Amino acid sequence: MAHGGTLFLDEIGDLPSDVQAHLLRFLQEGTLERLGGTKKISIRTRIISATHVDLDAAIKNHRFREDLYYRLNVLPLGVPPLRDRGSDIELLAEYFLNRFGKKYGKAGIHFSRNALSEIRHYPWPGNVRELISAIRRGIVMAKTQTIHPSDMGIEGREKNHAV
Repeated sequence: MAHGGTLFLDEIGDLPSDVQAHLLRFLQEGTLERLGGTKKISIRTRIISATHVDLDAAIKNHRFREDLYYRLNVLPLGVPPLRDRGSDIELLAEYFLNRFGKKYGKAGIHFSRNALSEIRHYPWPGNVRELISAIRRGIVMAKTQTIHPSDMGIEGREKNHAV
């Protein structure tokens, strides 16, 4: 299905070693064999991959193949963690609040000042996925049209004062 298009491989750093070998073979040859098939099929596709794993460390610890790393690492794009994004955190939070507020029938719901402060200063170890989950929780748990930190489950948690 990816022939002529793009294939996104998320969490590439968590692939088991046998799957890494199969992926490397595909990337080198540009062919694959369907499960139960006997013919090689030529596939032309662009590969985009992402991971939270430090691949340099994984290579040193023999958990990620160095040859696969160099096959995939054609144009690396580093995306800083959410905690290092400054005011982007607030913009993302507002975007997801509006998106999910409409979806859950709570258009017009908003963050309290304390909630925005907590959002700005919370370290977000789960990055955007954690932010999305916290906002969804806040929309569901809010008793009024105002979301408070306790609604999102982030009240009083460890702060990142570097923001």
